[in-house]
Amino acid sequence: MTALDLLQQLHEHGVILTPSPDGTVRCRALKSVLTPDLLDVMRQHKAALHALVETRVLRDQSPPAEPLTQYYPCIVCGSTDRWDDHGIWRCVACWPSPERQG
Repeated sequence: MTALDLLQQLHEHGVILTPSPDGTVRCRALKSVLTPDLLDVMRQHKAALHALVETRVLRDQSPPAEPLTQYYPCIVCGSTDRWDDHGIWRCVACWPSPERQG
């Protein structure tokens, strides 16, 4: 099992992981979820889990970059159908233009 597989499994069981400045990962979950075997696997992947969780937290705190061209695929749905919102190319599927909603 990779650290990414483990992170997905933990997420599916409602486990909340947060990175700590000292390189550890803080964990919030029901005691019934955190079995001794699962805790052992988490310890084996501690450094990788910390890196994944820290990357996710940093990514979630920074605004997504807007595409520079209308042909750049949407980071949410992959569509290249865009409209010009005063110089920012918005995805038609994820960010409908006010003119098209009317």
